[in-house]
Amino acid sequence: MWKPLSPERHLACMAVLALVGCVLIALVNWLVDPLQYYRRASYPPEFSDQTRYQNPGLARNYPYDTVIIGTSVSRGFDLAQMRESMHCDAINLSMQGASAREQSLMLDVALRTGRVRRVVWDVNSEFLRGPSDWVPDFEGAFPSYFYTTHPLDKLPHYLLNIDTTKATLRVLLRYGGIPLYHPRNVSDLSGLAGEKRVAGREPVLQRWRRPATRVPSFVRTAIDSLQLCWTPASTTIFCA
Repeated sequence: MWKPLSPERHLACMAVLALVGCVLIALVNWLVDPLQYYRRASYPPEFSDQTRYQNPGLARNYPYDTVIIGTSVSRGFDLAQMRESMHCDAINLSMQGASAREQSLMLDVALRTGRVRRVVWDVNSEFLRGPSDWVPDFEGAFPSYFYTTHPLDKLPHYLLNIDTTKATLRVLLRYGGIPLYHPRNVSDLSGLAGEKRVAGREPVLQRWRRPATRVPSFVRTAIDSLQLCWTPASTTIFCA
């Protein structure tokens, strides 16, 4: 005859079920690996626009010999143009609003692969301020666990993360015929990818002179007379 479980056994069974559930979730997330941290995706990947989370996987698992490091200013590098002019295979690992500390951590991840031959580092003076270990938090806490070499750091923060699980479900549903995202390529992550705008001085001047731009007339006249000459706020450093 069936007997009810004692409270102690009931709690033990619940703990075992919870542990098994966590192990299964972590295993499935590890196999799918939506951010491609452990391996390059064998399925059409989604890629996250949150560069602090996506870039470590790109640095670890994609082919390149040149890395671009910097802030959002550097997101507009034309990788195709760089391949043609510098004869290199570049990947853009810049991050929006990245402090000097974040940029250094990102570069360390790339250097540990042993593939880096050249670094294009866009040093923006605005993000050199503050303590040497400063990282901004305007997009949430910095995911430092992606930048360390400790394997257990990823278990609670990545493999058991609710956002990781949601991304894994989107991949699995796509296999089931329910496409919830549009696959992209690494080249699509460039700031210029998919845009039909022409870069250069003349397009900037034309956009500046559009009537919809709300700038006082005397400022517009002064800018036009100077022919849009300014001192850049950032400096690009090429490290061979």
